[in-house]
Amino acid sequence: LPIYISGHSPKTNQRIAKYATGMSVAFSHLNNSYKEILDPLLPYLDKEGRDISEIDRQFSTILMVARTHEEAISKAKNSWVAKKRGARDPDALLQKLLVGTPEEITHRIKTLEEQGMTHCVPSNLLVNTFEDALEQVQMFAEEVMPNFR
Repeated sequence: LPIYISGHSPKTNQRIAKYATGMSVAFSHLNNSYKEILDPLLPYLDKEGRDISEIDRQFSTILMVARTHEEAISKAKNSWVAKKRGARDPDALLQKLLVGTPEEITHRIKTLEEQGMTHCVPSNLLVNTFEDALEQVQMFAEEVMPNFR
């Protein structure tokens, strides 16, 4: 049974190394690189006699995919999530999420994968209506997901 541990307390990496089969990282903790999140875990894995390849490395994020970059940014900034969670600095918030065209999102996911991520979970959508949500899910499924099979 996979056991994922998330969190960012000083002991989280110790718990992951000792007990977990995976780690879950929320978008809010991603700054420049997913590797920055993994590097502090490595000494704890060594201490437990484990390797990073034994840990599923999941990234939970929010999605806004659109036909153009400008449309994605505009819709994302006008979404209820951005207004609530990014009120102080929406641009900084959007840099941590999957926002852009299908090609841009594919590139972003591949970059995160190169930095060590093994599982990507777009757990929320930057939308205001159910119709927008359906459009997002369909576009992601048809234009992004096939790049990862």
